[in-house]
Amino acid sequence: MLNYSFELKLNTAQRRFLSQTAGAVRFVWNHFIAEQKAIQESRTAIYHQNKERVEQGLDPLPQPSLLSFNECCKALTALKRTEGTQWLKQPIAQALQQTLRDQDRAIREFFKNGKGFPRFKSRDHGDSFRLPQPKKEDIDEANARVFVPKLGFVRYRKSRDTAEGLVRQVTIKRDGTKWFVVITKLINYTPMQTLAGECGIDLGIAQTVTTSDGKVYQIDTDRIKAIEKQIAQKQRALSHNYEARRQLAKSALAQAFDKTKPSRKRCRLKAQIQKLYQKLRNIRKDFCQQTANAIARTVGMVYVEDLKVRNMTASAKGTIEAPGRRVKQKSGLNKAMLRFSPHQLVSSLEWALLKHGGYVTKVNPAYTSQTCPSCGHCEKENRPTQAKFECRQCGYTNNADVVGAINVLNRGRTVPSMPAQ
Repeated sequence: MLNYSFELKLNTAQRRFLSQTAGAVRFVWNHFIAEQKAIQESRTAIYHQNKERVEQGLDPLPQPSLLSFNECCKALTALKRTEGTQWLKQPIAQALQQTLRDQDRAIREFFKNGKGFPRFKSRDHGDSFRLPQPKKEDIDEANARVFVPKLGFVRYRKSRDTAEGLVRQVTIKRDGTKWFVVITKLINYTPMQTLAGECGIDLGIAQTVTTSDGKVYQIDTDRIKAIEKQIAQKQRALSHNYEARRQLAKSALAQAFDKTKPSRKRCRLKAQIQKLYQKLRNIRKDFCQQTANAIARTVGMVYVEDLKVRNMTASAKGTIEAPGRRVKQKSGLNKAMLRFSPHQLVSSLEWALLKHGGYVTKVNPAYTSQTCPSCGHCEKENRPTQAKFECRQCGYTNNADVVGAINVLNRGRTVPSMPAQ
């Protein structure tokens, strides 16, 4: 499956309709999540009661079952006829049904794989809805437009041609202040001829990507820091807006703050913050894709570090009983590491190598920056500074990130099996 994302060209009425549909999808999700949570809490209470009843020799009480997808669909139909929620007839019906299907799948994952119970969706966060049964004529690629039910054909910015294949679904989503259409196609993909050559990659903060042959790919951290500074300023203004409203309400000069009905100034600040975050995402995405394509055009096998980013960027705050050490420094390190999104970079590498017929293999990153690639001596003192590597045993010297990439390459060569394409 391949996803093609294009920005939609919308007028005011079309933008309002998509916002209303996304809001209805969020309302339906939250409404049925509240019902499912209530049932799950009663199931938990009855479960503990049954433990006591079994110990006392009594028959266990029957447990209520969660609502199935079909039961939720029937309840949604009744909800559309109920006074006060009849506005649910206006949005796209398929979008409302698909959010119930997503919810059913999430609940199944909760019981099957032990994932967390589905949570409520907040306003203006991840607004999207899916159209599961698009027809072939709904995608007019020649005229760069897509058909949206109850809205008609909507034009989009055609940045590239899509491959021939079966259209499986169409997703409408909002990113910041812009709306995008994501066309998912099922295609028979034939990779390019596999290139000869291999390289190891070291991921770092001072040098974002370093290959074993000495090439360095650096993300624009100065621009990212400037945008992060703007975000901090806007967030302080947003906090001051809340405090000012609270003080005015305390003095009976204004109504109490209601997050469901924000002021125009608050809406404007939130839109500006979302736009800045969108810029950060675009910078990271552009860097990851450009770097991955540049590497995939030169080698056919890439070895990368299998980093546990979640563990590496965990907070060092600790608890009241056992407080952490150097919390501020660790927070800055976590922020610097997440600036270039290691997971997104590796995913881009896997896709780029797949297109060029190559492979990506993950290796254990332990001690790759402290091991000498010449004699194999491993010692912490081999790396006296962040950038310098000097072996205490044989005297081998090189850039520390290049040494890490060489060790990743040598360690990747010992992997017994070729990864599946």
